[in-house]
Amino acid sequence: MIIKNIEIQNWGRYPSVEVPVDVNEERNLVLIRARNNNGKTTLFYALKWALYGEDGLKNHKKQIIPIQWINRQAAAQGDGVMFVEMTLEIGGRDYRLQRTQKFFQTNTGDDIMPDGDEVIEIFDQQNGETVSDAGKNNKTKQNWINTKIIPPKISQFFFFDGEDIKKYTDKPEQEIKEAIVQILGIKALTNAMTDVRDVEKIFSEDHRRKVNKSSKDAKTKKESEDKDVAIKDKKAELGRAIKKKEDDIIRKDGLTDRLRKNAVSEERINERTRIEETNDSLEKTRDQNNQKLKELRGNSSIMLLNGLMEIIDKTEETPPSKDQWDSKTAAYMIKKKFVNCVCDTHIDEKILAKLKDKIIDLKPNPQAQLKRFVESSFGRTQPNVIFSELNHVISERVRIQNEIDVNMTAINRINDELPGKGSSSMATEIERLRDKEQKTEAEIRQDVSDINSLNSELEALKNEQAALVKKLEKETPKAEISLAQKLKEFTDNIYNSFNIAVDFFYTQRKPKLEQHISEVFLKLINNPKLYNGLEISNEWEIFVKYYDNTLLPTHQYGPSAGAAQIVATAFIAGLNKFADRTGPVVIDTPLGRLDDIHREKILKYYNKMSKQVIILYTPTEITKEDLMLVEDSVKHHYEIIPIDQKPDLSRLVQYYSVN
Repeated sequence: MIIKNIEIQNWGRYPSVEVPVDVNEERNLVLIRARNNNGKTTLFYALKWALYGEDGLKNHKKQIIPIQWINRQAAAQGDGVMFVEMTLEIGGRDYRLQRTQKFFQTNTGDDIMPDGDEVIEIFDQQNGETVSDAGKNNKTKQNWINTKIIPPKISQFFFFDGEDIKKYTDKPEQEIKEAIVQILGIKALTNAMTDVRDVEKIFSEDHRRKVNKSSKDAKTKKESEDKDVAIKDKKAELGRAIKKKEDDIIRKDGLTDRLRKNAVSEERINERTRIEETNDSLEKTRDQNNQKLKELRGNSSIMLLNGLMEIIDKTEETPPSKDQWDSKTAAYMIKKKFVNCVCDTHIDEKILAKLKDKIIDLKPNPQAQLKRFVESSFGRTQPNVIFSELNHVISERVRIQNEIDVNMTAINRINDELPGKGSSSMATEIERLRDKEQKTEAEIRQDVSDINSLNSELEALKNEQAALVKKLEKETPKAEISLAQKLKEFTDNIYNSFNIAVDFFYTQRKPKLEQHISEVFLKLINNPKLYNGLEISNEWEIFVKYYDNTLLPTHQYGPSAGAAQIVATAFIAGLNKFADRTGPVVIDTPLGRLDDIHREKILKYYNKMSKQVIILYTPTEITKEDLMLVEDSVKHHYEIIPIDQKPDLSRLVQYYSVN
């Protein structure tokens, strides 16, 4: 799929704009340049809304429903319509996809009211008619888009935000895992596994009802019914707690965004964010360091013996070890009446006398006994190596903690500096926002604690309910219990069969995916000889493989956001190549945290990511010197600028620095 043209009306900062973005094999890059707050991200989400509606907006920090994007000036002037239209080439045929939302005239400052539901239209450009196989309602048309173009979950590997790319290098969220298994082609199997578990719940619930009905134990039955109500209430309470956490996160992100957009505090806020990300990675490394330290401390007794062994090694044995060995050997040969010596010499009277002379009166030697005891205690363990390793781990722990402490000092310094800059009114506003942001962060931490507690309470209630059902089963006919058990075993067997199938399919597909992402990673990294590529765990955590095949989690390999972006870009590019769909890659804020070498490598690679790559960037991300690296691949280059006399609205113009 290729996007050939984009037309926008009354979406965010854009009253009306049309942007040709067609590409060809030689020139497949489209660059769109914009300064902060001029509408770069607004354009990014316009494309996502056109394709996926509200689902395309859910990753935005604040504006997650379409009516929040309606242009306020247009709404103040009268009833109108917001739409985003894209002309697409799919399989050699052109289609025009249009998503619209009408709205009523709304006073400035009031919430804009929609006029009906949003409408999707899909036209075949060859005959100008609507596409008949897309159906007549929004649901069937959205299914057509998802099937013909790119499914919503997979779209994150085609439309991605460089500022948010680090989430792929940490432990991936459930949505990312689901998208990956969908790309691998095992989504149908995982869906079936979920369905089997749902069926098992139905069987269990039916069995519990029958047990309650057949039992004459009124007291236990009443306890079971009360427990049902308690479980239902606890689930509802948990749902509210999860929703509150989600709302608080959105609220906190909104406050942070408002601080970031403030010209006085933007730079300091970004610096604080980078330091916080570094500390997150350092804390993970510190946790692993603590675990290693715990293991090494288990060998403390061995290390205590090491000092003693060093003293004993320097102590001369009396008599010397050689004399002791000679004495024991001679005594043994005489006792066994050897005819020949160990050197094959015949033992005559003269040699026998020499052997007798070697026998000495051996007495227990405390030093020798202690030395043998220590040696036997060591076994194959080398205490000096353990001691050295322990010292290294302790030094690393101190270094990591010191770095965390230094970073926290820097964060606190930034927090202290933020309220005191600029005019007094601006400083007061920043201080107010910071105070609200900190309170919201505290609420989120409390939300997490509440959710954990509620999950524990819910699990306890379920266990109590299971015990009550067991008690009531005593009066239930054995045939009924046997049937319930067979149904459970039946669903378990089906689930396990699907699980085996998923594992088998996974083992066949994952190596190919690893090969894809490794190839991209080695192209982007500045020292490819140091690495063998990337590996993916069964939990979709990414590991960097060094030249000696040592594996290191990416949060340790790349503690900075820039280093993490290299791995994440390789991961996304590999998944993009691995997907059975082809589509444009649209990147918002691609290079903000990269050093010069990696910036150059990624810029040179972008035109290879897909047949069409659209990059939305700021002037600080891609300089005029950087543009020289890609100018031969650029088909269109635009700049988003404010409309004259209307700084809160934007338009696109040709940018002539390239081409």
